[in-house]
Amino acid sequence: MALAHYIIFHPEKKRAAVHVKAVALTPKGATRRWHGRVWVDKPNGNEDPFVLAYPWAFTYCHATQLRRRKRHPSYIQPGSYLIFCSGDAAEDGILRVDTVFVVGTVAEWRRGKRPDLPAELEKYRRNKSSKLWLHHLRFGIGKDKQHEGQYTYLSRAWQRGASDFSFLPLNVAGERAEIPVGKPPRPVRTLLVRGIKGKRPVRLEHQQVQAVLKRIDDGTKFKVVKILKEMSKTKSPSKPSEPCC
Repeated sequence: MALAHYIIFHPEKKRAAVHVKAVALTPKGATRRWHGRVWVDKPNGNEDPFVLAYPWAFTYCHATQLRRRKRHPSYIQPGSYLIFCSGDAAEDGILRVDTVFVVGTVAEWRRGKRPDLPAELEKYRRNKSSKLWLHHLRFGIGKDKQHEGQYTYLSRAWQRGASDFSFLPLNVAGERAEIPVGKPPRPVRTLLVRGIKGKRPVRLEHQQVQAVLKRIDDGTKFKVVKILKEMSKTKSPSKPSEPCC
């Protein structure tokens, strides 16, 4: 079965710039301690994807619109790329990319009358100080529920020598990497135009996602691969607010 890859749009009003200390890669692949801004979901519940803890996680927003079952010729599997972009910028013809998420693990939620966490994620519920629990997982179950969890995708982290890993792309000005919608090959441009109109995830084949990734790399100065510390704190909400999507 082939891998499915997606470009996913989310609203700019739900994003926030957070100052962090992090590990970043230079264009030549060297690692360095880095500090600056990254773009994440505002602390309004279901922060998705959640990148301020390890591993990164994606569960709710638009996740149910992705192919996840083997009955499809291509579906989300370890190695799939999920590229998160600003929907507002896309309407203006720009792919403004804040997160390149490579799937490392696919964890299926337990089904039934009351869907519950996958067994492999129970350790985060038991640790009540876990950022992944406080900012992400708890919003799929119980009194804090905003969305029904079905699958949680955990990121593939950077390792020395690895070619496929998750990162936050920043350009030379320290802003999110951007590419014009018209830059990718024609088949990708056609898919993007259709997806932007309805803000629906755009499914890409292997060669198509590689073409997009090449253009993202061309506009990237630093790849932030691990957040070490938040310099400006995002507080965990005492109660969930309006879900983002």
